[in-house]
Amino acid sequence: APVANATISGVTTVTADAFDDFEVDRVEFYFDGNRIGEPDPTADYGVAWDTLDPDQPAFDGTHELTARAYDSHAQMTISAPVTVTVANTVGTKFQAGIAAATALPQAMTYDPAKSVQDNHGVEIAITNNSGLTLKNAEVVLRYRWYGPEGTLLSDSPDIPLGSDLLKNKSRTLRVQVEPPALPDGVDKAQYRLRFDLFDKPS
Repeated sequence: APVANATISGVTTVTADAFDDFEVDRVEFYFDGNRIGEPDPTADYGVAWDTLDPDQPAFDGTHELTARAYDSHAQMTISAPVTVTVANTVGTKFQAGIAAATALPQAMTYDPAKSVQDNHGVEIAITNNSGLTLKNAEVVLRYRWYGPEGTLLSDSPDIPLGSDLLKNKSRTLRVQVEPPALPDGVDKAQYRLRFDLFDKPS
């Protein structure tokens, strides 16, 4: 659960059956490759998926759910994906489009010896798809770096809209993106960059 093509919102329970010739050690659950919560070591296997988790939101639209079962010999099996639709924003002001108007960085350099890192300028187009005005005092843009399995690594400062954004209107913001810090002893890593709008009062 949930079943294929289901429409969900808020918090939903994701479950899976797992069997093994030896012993099932744990089951992990993922949406779009991002791990949901902690591994479940006991049957019946399941996890509560908060689609509104501020650290790992699942935006409106289709997403793929998978489960990974590990046995006591460290062998792993991945389930067939189940596609579901998240619908949290219908009838709310939390409807907006975010698109890169210029190329996003494909590689960046982090220098631990520098107090200020070299950054990469990008232009991000924001479109207000709701029926309400996005208030400059309330709504901000942020970028985030995510590591493997969707782990949140860093969160940028608030980037203001500049002024209120009326419904059905668009605006392009210039953003200076800094690289995420690398862990000690790590020279190279692959991270994912994501831009989100945040409503500060909520």
